[in-house]
Amino acid sequence: MSKTTKVKEETKTETPVQTEKEVKPADVTAELTPKEAKEVRIIERVIENREIAPADAFGKLTRAQVNLIKQTVAKGATDDELKMFIQVCKGTQLNPFLRQVHFVKRWSTAEGREVGAIQVGIDGFRAVAEGSGQYAGNDDPAYDGENEHSFQK
Repeated sequence: MSKTTKVKEETKTETPVQTEKEVKPADVTAELTPKEAKEVRIIERVIENREIAPADAFGKLTRAQVNLIKQTVAKGATDDELKMFIQVCKGTQLNPFLRQVHFVKRWSTAEGREVGAIQVGIDGFRAVAEGSGQYAGNDDPAYDGENEHSFQK
């Protein structure tokens, strides 16, 4: 399986970046109640507007909003892990509700417990590439032998 990604090359003449049709990621808020969805929109604004001071990662978030994050996009996170996750989202300008960045728990044999890890998803990498001005979209995947059929009697 091979997949190609196009990157606009530097040239002396300016050419507009051509992008493929944008595909919206699955919406996490689809599973939430209207009240929870409203809270998610508030949380997104807090993260996107960088309204969180480094000294207090939960700055403008209520305890209910923090718990909602822990139940949806940062399942199993401790308060400290969640503070770090929010800071990473803020610093990278990635939105966990658009599934651009993920908080996952993994077993650490060395520590003998689950530890939190922050993982950037493909939509996050595409968002970063798009923000660079050098991303020209990507081709659909092409598989070796895709149109080759052989039938035996």
